[in-house]
Amino acid sequence: MLIFTLFKIDEARHRDLLQAYLQEQHRLDESAYTLRVFPNQFGYSYSLTLDAEPNISYNFYGKRRDGIMHVVYNGYDAKKTIGLRDREFEATNYALLDTLFK
Repeated sequence: MLIFTLFKIDEARHRDLLQAYLQEQHRLDESAYTLRVFPNQFGYSYSLTLDAEPNISYNFYGKRRDGIMHVVYNGYDAKKTIGLRDREFEATNYALLDTLFK
């Protein structure tokens, strides 16, 4: 039970970080999307579905660098549709990755 509680607290912190990132960098309010979390071997992956694009899931994950957690965009999944926010997320992502891996 303790492990589950710690997992939920840690996941909530990461979710808050992602939501703040989406609000600050992309002007996306929480009411404009649905967010699902998936634990993985590196932490958490997030699948973001915008209300305006219900057939597309944008994927993000957390990346820790020098003790600081950063949000990294990891592409999108769609069926015969182009993600309208893909280029925007990628542009921000490249700038972030450039600073993370210098």
